[in-house]
Amino acid sequence: MVTIPIDWALYQTYLAGELVHEIFMATILHRLVRDMDLGLLDIDTCIALEQLANVMATAYSNAVCLKIDMVRYNDALDKDESGRNETREENLFNRFPPEEERFLTTPSVVIDSGGRIIVWYLPGALTTMIMKDIHGATHSMSGPPKHSITTSKITQWRTNRSNFHTSTHGMVTPGCINISPAWFQQGREKHGFPNLDPEDGFSPEVSVALKGDAGRNITMSLQRSSIIISAALRVMHPDLYWAGHFGHAP
Repeated sequence: MVTIPIDWALYQTYLAGELVHEIFMATILHRLVRDMDLGLLDIDTCIALEQLANVMATAYSNAVCLKIDMVRYNDALDKDESGRNETREENLFNRFPPEEERFLTTPSVVIDSGGRIIVWYLPGALTTMIMKDIHGATHSMSGPPKHSITTSKITQWRTNRSNFHTSTHGMVTPGCINISPAWFQQGREKHGFPNLDPEDGFSPEVSVALKGDAGRNITMSLQRSSIIISAALRVMHPDLYWAGHFGHAP
């Protein structure tokens, strides 16, 4: 557990996570939701968080079990899998044959043979307001995705054009960009304490997609949806969630 100072902006994100966790636990344990201090969270955000928690609780109660062991599957993967080598994909397919096709229609969790949740399927988890926020943010960053799609390099398989499809009515530009507000310059980062020596200190940098005049608008438009994602992580992967908080408030 990490203590977040009440006067930090991150404190509101922390409260959002606690609210979702409390509603989720109350629902699956069939108890009342405890009263909580919601700080400066507005009513629309609280409604969105409650809907997220309820859908996650429904999914948790509807488990779909598979025979595949994801640890063994992960161990079988090479360090730099591209997903585009047909021989390699056929080999993996034969070692880990898929089960019968299943079509999920309700919120569910998919569990491997070791009892690990590997997929949260959460239709209806986002309110209309959140979806409008996401659509608006996506529309405002339509420029960078347009230039992100690659064609043939196997090393750039994540941005290969085969992964993307034109959106309905062409309202959203397909693509893949990094929108990290504190991108680490891997291999070139400095070490030390910037408050003691600015030239020899830790120096993260804003990602390319967020540089320029549009960067602030994109960041602002993603605030509410980012809170939703963080709150979902509080339930889905608590260790990772608290590790992120610990990085801000050791």
